[in-house]
Amino acid sequence: MPRGPHGIRRSGGSVAEIAAQVGYRNAGKFAAAFKKATGCTPLEYRQEACPKT
Repeated sequence: MPRGPHGIRRSGGSVAEIAAQVGYRNAGKFAAAFKKATGCTPLEYRQEACPKT
């Protein structure tokens, strides 16, 4: 998921849109994979409540 974190912070798009851009059909599965990879949810990451990875 190399493009996921950058897309979350830089894009005004929804998590579902970013999930689709990186190949996920299900935003919930993207969010779970994102949290596993970064240690925080996409929303926390977007709000910079989580350290940059």
